[in-house]
Amino acid sequence: MLGRGAPQCPRSEDVTGEGWRSHRKHVFVLSEAGKPIYSRYGNEEALSSTMGVMMALVSFVQDGGDNIRSIQADDYKVVFCQHGPLVLVSVSRGRQSPEQLRRELGYVYWQIVSLLTRATVARIFQRKKNYDLRRLLAGSERLLDNLLGRLETDPGLLLGAVQCLPLAPGLREAVTQLLLRCVTANLVFSVLLARGRLVSIVQERALLEEARLGPADLHLLFNLLGGPGAPPQAGEVWTPVCLPGLCPDGYFYAYASSLEAPGAGLRLLLLSTDRGAFYSVAACKRRIEEGLKAQGLLAGLQAALRTPSGTGSSRLSLPDLRHFLYRPLDVAGNPRHLAQYAR
Repeated sequence: MLGRGAPQCPRSEDVTGEGWRSHRKHVFVLSEAGKPIYSRYGNEEALSSTMGVMMALVSFVQDGGDNIRSIQADDYKVVFCQHGPLVLVSVSRGRQSPEQLRRELGYVYWQIVSLLTRATVARIFQRKKNYDLRRLLAGSERLLDNLLGRLETDPGLLLGAVQCLPLAPGLREAVTQLLLRCVTANLVFSVLLARGRLVSIVQERALLEEARLGPADLHLLFNLLGGPGAPPQAGEVWTPVCLPGLCPDGYFYAYASSLEAPGAGLRLLLLSTDRGAFYSVAACKRRIEEGLKAQGLLAGLQAALRTPSGTGSSRLSLPDLRHFLYRPLDVAGNPRHLAQYAR
């Protein structure tokens, strides 16, 4: 049985112990062959029989011409979600609805796709149904752990929106124009973050005229390279990354680096379609950093970060309001609008 209030334990946690059972929520990923791929707590190999039972339930219902979606038993919700050859299961005794849990599982699946691409996952299991996907995901457990942690603390993931750093319009426009000027061949996206909040994002429309980078892809990218609580990255990072909402079967090549700005926590993400573009993209970063300093934009960003975090309920002149989240409705007829939220 699951309980609540237990601290997160290492991956070597004994899955037969009370500590493992006491976790409020468990997440499992397995293949259609019942092969364990990921478990939020404990070792996947030790949970192979448990995952085998989960796959047996999925197969039994499928044999009857239906798909299992969720099971409610006392305080527990068991939610199943199948994406191609992967089966994801959430076991929770929290207040979240099955739809919310299913949305979380979707993020876990897309984070796996961001590392391997959907086409690669499908091709692997077409060739060998009992393939152990952990071989290709080795070392990514921390990334998935971090994503699940963010799903419990960052409302933007479930809202399908991103949080921007509040800035004067002129300052944000100046930063955006700088990003637009500092480009190189095959550079498609430039994203500037300040302590995990979005400052500006620009896109080279000549390369991707119609496609747009949506909130879900941004959250996956932030979790991988630059968001709050993301695994620490020293120096410059150059890595292939799949953006499932934009192109689930191919890679972009992402450059990530922190900028020299004491107290600002500035992180620059540059995405290219050219795997050999590291040096030209790194040169863009240097021009952006120099431009921010030369135009006095760093001082403006640092000042904005010294203000209290969030919009603040006190600014709304509603003394009885303790906290709020605000996400505007999607703008009709404007699919290019990036969904944002304030708190």
